[in-house]
Amino acid sequence: MARETRDTVAIGNAGAYLASACEKLNALKLVMDNNIDSLLNNYVGSDGAAVCDVLATAVDKLDGLILNLDYYSQYMFEIARYDSENIERAIKKINQKNKDQFEYLQNEVMRIKGGVVDGFR
Repeated sequence: MARETRDTVAIGNAGAYLASACEKLNALKLVMDNNIDSLLNNYVGSDGAAVCDVLATAVDKLDGLILNLDYYSQYMFEIARYDSENIERAIKKINQKNKDQFEYLQNEVMRIKGGVVDGFR
């Protein structure tokens, strides 16, 4: 049965993309907040307030989107980190097992060369 593997690099790249999208959305949110303030300062009256309320609602929706994207970017970074550490642990275990097996075989060769094989000379 084949083992399913994940592409750690692709997952990390997706996390980086989502983090970048969050940064861009935060910058957009700041611009929109500044535009709302400017609109409130320049247009006095019910029309200006109504337009600003609609824009403020859109900015609030951006906050939810930013939070979701940030959550998933952090999640992807953690998956990539976990997979990388898991691979490193597996490599260390394999290397240690190979080293132990090599030392065992070396000791067996030395024992055989010394003239003792299973207690016989």
